[in-house]
Amino acid sequence: MVSERGNHAAHTELMLKQENAPSGVMEMLLAGIFRTLRDEGYAEWSLGEVPFFHLVNTKGEKHSFEEHVVALTAGMSRYAYDFEGLYSFKNKFGPEWRDVYLYSKTDVSLLTFADLAVKSRYLKLLAHTMFDRFCKLFS
Repeated sequence: MVSERGNHAAHTELMLKQENAPSGVMEMLLAGIFRTLRDEGYAEWSLGEVPFFHLVNTKGEKHSFEEHVVALTAGMSRYAYDFEGLYSFKNKFGPEWRDVYLYSKTDVSLLTFADLAVKSRYLKLLAHTMFDRFCKLFS
C-alpha cells in the first residue's frame, strides 16, 4: 500500500508477505516500487516506522511504567509482529531513520496504548495470527 504523503513524497505503511513466498520477493517488490515512484517524480519514499524497536533495544534508559508494559507486550507478541526482523529488513536499504513521538496534553495511559493497538489494527493482526496458528494445530 503506497500513499502520497506530500509534494513529491510517498509513504508505505503496510507490506505483507505470504509465508511460502520465495526469498527476495520483498526486495524485488520494493525495487519495482522505487523505480515507479522515481519515474513519477517522487523525491522521497518512507517505508514507515518500526514500532517497539526503540523501547526494547535501549538498555539502561529510563522508561515509564507504561513503556515497560508496552515493551513487554511487544516482546510477547513477536510471533505475530517481528519488529526486530522488520527493522533489519528496512535498515538494509540505508534509510534515514527519524524518531516518531507520541504527544498528549495529559499523561499517555495504558488505555491510550490499547486504543492505538485497536485503531492501528495491531490487535487484529495478533488475533489473526493466533487463530491461524491454532487452526494449523488441527490441520
